[in-house]
Amino acid sequence: MKQKLVLFILLLTLLGANHASAHNFFVNITESMAHPPGSIVANIGWGHAMPMDDFLQGDMLDTYAIYDPGLKKMDFPFSPDTNKAAGGNEGKSTANFPGGKMLAGDAYARKVLFNENSPQGTYQIAASIKKTQFAVWTDQQGREKWGRKTLDQIKDAKEVKLCWRFQSFAKAFVPVGAWSEPKPVGHDLEMIPLTDLSKVRVGDEVEFKVLMLGQPLEADFSSGLPVLEAYGEQYGADGNYGLQGRISKGIAKIRVTAPGKWLATVRMRKPVTKEDGPAELVGKALEVGYNTTVTFFVRQ
Repeated sequence: MKQKLVLFILLLTLLGANHASAHNFFVNITESMAHPPGSIVANIGWGHAMPMDDFLQGDMLDTYAIYDPGLKKMDFPFSPDTNKAAGGNEGKSTANFPGGKMLAGDAYARKVLFNENSPQGTYQIAASIKKTQFAVWTDQQGREKWGRKTLDQIKDAKEVKLCWRFQSFAKAFVPVGAWSEPKPVGHDLEMIPLTDLSKVRVGDEVEFKVLMLGQPLEADFSSGLPVLEAYGEQYGADGNYGLQGRISKGIAKIRVTAPGKWLATVRMRKPVTKEDGPAELVGKALEVGYNTTVTFFVRQ
C-alpha cells in the first residue's frame, strides 16, 4: 500500500493541472553572512506548500549535490532508508494531544561553509528523483491494474491506458561574490536563470533558459506547448492561481508580483517514437515525462 501511495503522488507531480493537485519536489536554501564569506543550509522540499509540508522517502531520491561556478561537485550523502515511516503517513496521537499526530522525518538539511578559497560566482544545489516507470491498463476481464511495468512486461492487457517513464529535478542558486550565469549540470530537463536571482524584487521580470537534453526547449505540438509556471508564498500559494510564461526558443519570462519564496516549474511530456526515441524506451513506454523546479526569493 505504501508503494502504491508513493506512485500516485509521483504521478500527480507530473500530471497535476496545477500545483494544488501535485506534490512538488524542490530545493530550499537559507543564506547566512554571520561569518563572512558566508554559509548556506540546503534541504529538500516535498509537498504542496513551501518551504515543505511532507517528507520525501530516501529511496526515491537519486542525486543531491552542490556545484561550484566551474561545476566542481560535492555530493550530499543520504540514506535510502530515510523517511520510510514518514512516507507511509504513520504517526500516533497521545492522550494529552488527541487533536493531531506527530510524524518524525528528515528534511535532508545540509550546511555548506564557504571560505577564502571559494571560487567567486554562482553555486547550484541540485537534486533529482529516480527515474520511475508507471503503467495503467485493463486486463482481459476489464479490471484496471497499475504498477511499475514496461510495455513488454504487461502480458494480460486488453488496453494500455498509460505507460511512461518520468523523472523530477530541482535546483536552487546562491552567489559567492558576484552573480555569474550558471552552467547546466546535465539534468534532462533544466532551467538556467538569466536573471540575477539574488537581487529580484517585486515587479521585476525573471528570465529562464529552459533546456531539454541540453538543447533549448522548443514547442512540440504532439505533447502540448510547454509553459513555465510560477507561484509564491503570498501569490497563488493556495493553489487556485499562479503565473505562466510561454517558452519560446528555450526562453521563458515571468514578472513576480509579491515578496517571499517563489517556485518556478516546467512540466514536459512527449510520446516515445522510433524516430525521436528515447531509443531505450521504444517498445517499453508510450511516453516520457519530466518535471523541473527552481526556487528563489523575492524582496519587497
